[in-house]
This record gives sequence, structure tokens and C-alpha cells, in this order.
Amino acid sequence: MKKLIIPMAIGLMMAATAVCAQQAPDGPPPGGPQGGPPKAEDLIARLDTDKDGAISKAEAAADSRFAEHFDMIDADHDGKVTAAELTDAFSKMKPPSPPQQ
Repeated sequence: MKKLIIPMAIGLMMAATAVCAQQAPDGPPPGGPQGGPPKAEDLIARLDTDKDGAISKAEAAADSRFAEHFDMIDADHDGKVTAAELTDAFSKMKPPSPPQQ
């Protein structure tokens, strides 16, 4: 019995780690430090499928939350969101309010 418990525990921990590491394809972008906005580079790495260093409107469609705000983030309205535009947009975001007690 003891010989089964340890391998089962290790297997469960590995499975739990794999499940926790997965992100839904249409979920929110990974958060930055202390739950703040994500890093621009991380978001570009995730959505920039043609690897040109920017996110096009077509690439943004892979994340409905990002696509919803694409036109607002694309400050120069050239159809691409760059790291600089993302950083600027994130800096203007209001931080989440702490829970009221």
C-alpha cells in the first residue's frame, strides 16, 4: 500500500501543476507583478503569430478581451499595437480597488 501512495501523490502533483499552468486561449492575459497589467512583451509574445513585433487586428482576435479594446490601444491607428502602445495603455489603467470591509 505504501508503495502505491508515493507514486500516486507524485502523479497527482504533476497533473495539478500541468492543469494550473494551462491558460484558456480566450482568457485574460497573464498578469504582471502583484496582479497588475501584464508586460507588453509577454502579451506580444503570446499574440504576435507572424513575429513582426506588433499585434495586428487579426492576431488580436485570438483574445476577445484584447480585441475588444484594440482600437483604443492602437494610438496611431495604423492597425497594429506595439509594445510602446501597450505600455502607454497599461500606464493609464486604473488599478483595481481594494475590497471594502
